[in-house]
Amino acid sequence: MPGGAGRGLLLSGAVFVLLAALAACGGNDRSGSGGQPAKQSSASGSAAGWFTACPTPRGPATGTPKPPAVTLTCAHDGRSMRLDRAYGKPTVINVWASWCPPCRQELPQIQAYAKKHPEVVVLTVDTRDTTDAGLSFAQAAGVRLPTLYDPKQRLLAGVHRSALPLTLLLRADGTLAYTYNSTALTAGSLAALVRKELG
Repeated sequence: MPGGAGRGLLLSGAVFVLLAALAACGGNDRSGSGGQPAKQSSASGSAAGWFTACPTPRGPATGTPKPPAVTLTCAHDGRSMRLDRAYGKPTVINVWASWCPPCRQELPQIQAYAKKHPEVVVLTVDTRDTTDAGLSFAQAAGVRLPTLYDPKQRLLAGVHRSALPLTLLLRADGTLAYTYNSTALTAGSLAALVRKELG
């Protein structure tokens, strides 16, 4: 019957959309937005005024294992930054995207942690995203953390992960101490993780 067939097609379509949404943070598609780099738009000027300046490292990481030697762009001023660097302090690198629901829950908690722990360098990486979408979410969430753009998700590939959110803990010498890739962190659970892994 035409009416029944139509309802069946609509139901199948709705199920497909739901499954696609649930799988979004799995990150199986490594190509980004149709394989295109992050959109450079009129929001870039606003990004420079919104995000905090990226920290300046003291030098290269000294020891192993090092984080991936990828070079990304700082949202604040457009300068290139390598991630295999030491900051002389324990360092948290949080990887997120505006399209990832757990990231949207977690990122404000990362901001809250950073505010309470100035002795720790906190840096974030907006991955497989557009500059407009990332900035819009950060502004809505009140997150102004130093942020790098990684439209081609090179950092995720470098640590052999695809799912978000992801958090890397680096020692003061820049070496990689721990990779967290599970449920959304809170400010409290991140603090506990940093104490456990970085002392």
